[in-house]
Amino acid sequence: MRNIEILEIKKSHCKPIVILQKKNREEIGNNLWNEKEILMSLNDKNFFGRACLYNKKINGFLLGRKIDDFFELISIFITPKLRKKGIGGQMIENCKNFCRKMMLKEIIIEVNDKNMV
Repeated sequence: MRNIEILEIKKSHCKPIVILQKKNREEIGNNLWNEKEILMSLNDKNFFGRACLYNKKINGFLLGRKIDDFFELISIFITPKLRKKGIGGQMIENCKNFCRKMMLKEIIIEVNDKNMV
């Protein structure tokens, strides 16, 4: 799909990610990150964050971190209008490449029981 970019999260993405989470709180649940938490994580070498930009606007994100010899995928979200277009898969591939580079053995994820197929 054109006009979509998957980028490493930068400081300028933090506030739009927080806004996107709040806008979709019902779907995301209580696992919301505030701006300060994201900004602090950007300085952590074990943090992994990707932002999905569609027409230069944040429409999704992936947040995770390396813990010992595994990767914890903390949160992944794609705005409903962009789902089923392979964006989540692209972000997961970015995550898998990070894991290979860091020689991590597995990826763990906690799933919200309200998630829909």
